[in-house]
Formats: sequence, C-alpha cells, structure tokens
Amino acid sequence: MSSPLRLGFVSARWSSRDAEGRVWSEAGVVRLLDVFRAHFAELHVAMSLSPERLQLHDHVLELPPDRYHPLPWLPSVVGGIRKGPQAREVIREVEARCDALIVQLPFAAPTALLGARKPRAYHVCADIVEVVRTSPHYQGWRKVPARGLAHAIDQLEARLIARDDSRLIANGFELFERFGGADKGTGLVSATLLDREVLSVPRTRPTGGPFRMLFVGYLRHEKGVGTLLEACERLLRTSTRPLELAVVGASHSEDRGVTQALKSGLDALSSRMSVSFLGHKAFGPELFRCFADADVLVLPSLSEGTPRVLVEARAFGCPVVATRVGGIPTSVDDGVDGVLVPPGDAASLASALELLVKDEGRRLQLAEAGVARARRHTVEAMAAQMIAEVERAAGR
Repeated sequence: MSSPLRLGFVSARWSSRDAEGRVWSEAGVVRLLDVFRAHFAELHVAMSLSPERLQLHDHVLELPPDRYHPLPWLPSVVGGIRKGPQAREVIREVEARCDALIVQLPFAAPTALLGARKPRAYHVCADIVEVVRTSPHYQGWRKVPARGLAHAIDQLEARLIARDDSRLIANGFELFERFGGADKGTGLVSATLLDREVLSVPRTRPTGGPFRMLFVGYLRHEKGVGTLLEACERLLRTSTRPLELAVVGASHSEDRGVTQALKSGLDALSSRMSVSFLGHKAFGPELFRCFADADVLVLPSLSEGTPRVLVEARAFGCPVVATRVGGIPTSVDDGVDGVLVPPGDAASLASALELLVKDEGRRLQLAEAGVARARRHTVEAMAAQMIAEVERAAGR
C-alpha cells in the first residue's frame, strides 16, 4: 500500500551526473530508493555530488530534476565540516518539501544535521569510531585528533537519535543497542539483491578443481587483507588440494589505498598459488557469476557494518567465512549459514577455510542455509523495515 507521506532521503553517499544530466549512484542505494519512490507520495533525495562519474556508479536514479537536491562534494569528514553551512541549506530545502526524513549516518558534514525541523529516522550504516581506530591512515600524529573527532561525531549522532521525534535504523544489533535499543527502532541487514535475483545465476565451474577463495572489495588494511594473506600461507602448508584466490575490485597496482606491505605480500603469495585480479565487476550477472563459481567468500575485516557482499555471496550458493566484528554477527549465524572467526587471527581463519577445503558436504550445508538467509535479506525486506520506522517517526 502506498503512503501519502512525502519522504526525504539524506546521505553523504556519492552520486554523479553524466553528460545528459542523469544522476547515477551505486546499486544498493538506487534500488532502495526505487522502492521508496514507489511507496511514498513524493521522494526527495539529497546526496553528495561527485565532480566526476565514478566507476562504481552503475545505476541511474530515476527522479524528476526538482526532487534531486545535490549536496556539496563530501569526500571526507574534515572537508565536510567546512561545508556544513552549504549542506544545511540543502537539508532545509528537503525538509520544506517533505513530511519526514531518512538520514544516513555517519554523515560527512555532521553539524549540518543539527536543528531538525521534521521527524527523522536515522540509518546508522557504520561505527565511525571503529572505522577510524582500524584505519592505517590515522596513525602517528594524526591518531589523537582523528579519534577525538570520531568520538565527537559519535556523541553528536547519539544526541540526534535520542530526540523524541527520531527513530533508529541500525546495520546490525551491535550498533542498534549502542544507539537506542528496542524501544527506539530496529536493527537490520543491509541489502542490494532483489527477491527475484536469488539463485538467478547458477554455478558453471566444475567441482573438484582448485578450491577458489573469493575476496570482494578494496585491498586495504581495515579489510583484513594482511590477515587473509597470512591465512593463505598457512593453508598452503596443510592443504593437499590446489588453492586459488580471486580478487574482485582494483588490483594491488591500481588500488591507491593499498600499502606497500600488502603489495609485497600479494606478490609473494602469487609466486606460491594462483592469485587472479578480476577487476571491477558491475553489479549484476557478471558479479553474480563470481559468487556462483567460488567455493567460499572470505571477508576478514577489522571493522564493518552489515556488509552486503555477505548476503550477495550466499544468494548464489557461495558460503562465507567472515570476522566477528560490527554487524556481521547479525548477518551470519556462526556454524549455520556461515563461519565467523576473530578479527586479525590468521590461524583461526586458516582453520575455518581448511575445514571447507576438506569437507565438501559441510561446505554444501552452509551454502544451502546461506541461500535461505539471503532470501530473508533482500532490498524489499530492508525497505519494509525502514519504511515502518520513518512512518513511526512521522506518527503514522
């Protein structure tokens, strides 16, 4: 049933325009907005406008021109704070035309969110304190001011969510409990897949060949790549089956954020086993094929929200091994539809992978349960939870 509410969606996620004036962003946010657009009387969107078209922007945002409100370019929190007044003007414009807002946090211009004039549902996508704590970019003299700023933003977010006319939507129950609890909103698992896409691409790679581990994402320290490399080295010493590591995303020579230590580690591993860099895969059948043809997805992150890649992999029969951080335990039931290990623990990660290498029956059990979990965490399911919270915020 459609709602008479006019909804505003505010996010520091990046969007871009092409030469024809169309607005693009990444699949997860555009698909979510498509559901909102079909449900609410009006949808107004305010997102950070990139000065250039980004590779990951592979979906068009179908909105009338007067319902897209570009925020200033917000590539970082430090730069965002300077642009707070500009961002506030855009948010005021959205508030004037809407009955309630969904605001995604963290927001790169946090002071622009003060003085809310309409009810809001805050969607907390990540823990900014943990992101800064685990990032290699905030070390040495940068560490103290960066962590101080992260704590200040975290406290500001808590103040915003605590307002009587605010509701909470959190990626994972850890963030949910930190910012409000059961009387304030809901915890959920972030989604990108539509109901109809689950198992839409079958496996074509024969079983019984090399055991293929898949990593999807940036080759960054905070993604636990160093732990993955050490785990692969350990696995090579014990496995009698050939091993492969496939990486979806920029290669180690292309990813500008990769450290020299990780580059050296990847080069060393490549001399001992097959390591293939598959490049960026647009969201759709090409990416889905990577999941379907892998034997396991490995996500050894040091900090996370509820990574959508965990749902995406399991939706195509690929079991997952991930770290027990952030909202991941909300997405993965350890030992049932995936395996969880401590962050930064290469020995535990290697042991978990070794079990799946040796026990194909166990791997298939996890895969079957993972598909069932993926069916419960689609875009449609995520949108329904968010719609319920924003309507509660608006008193409906």
